[in-house]
Amino acid sequence: MESYVDGQPINENWWTDAGCGSGVGCSIMSTSDVAHSGSLSGLIPDDGATDAVLNLGNRIFGTWGLSYQMYIPSNKEAFFYG
Repeated sequence: MESYVDGQPINENWWTDAGCGSGVGCSIMSTSDVAHSGSLSGLIPDDGATDAVLNLGNRIFGTWGLSYQMYIPSNKEAFFYG
């Protein structure tokens, strides 16, 4: 996440969205508010509009792994669809 700019929407490289138009309110946002390591992380705000997609390509053969940290504040919920 360190290659992105704090406070800006991320819609490049592996990050995209599910067709909601890119930009603020749609894409995952770069933030320095909370980070596991380094100084930046990706934020999906509690606005119901963000539809971020981590597109890892057409991985249909072989064995693939994904590792990440997810912070979920108290009284909030999240899901991973894979």
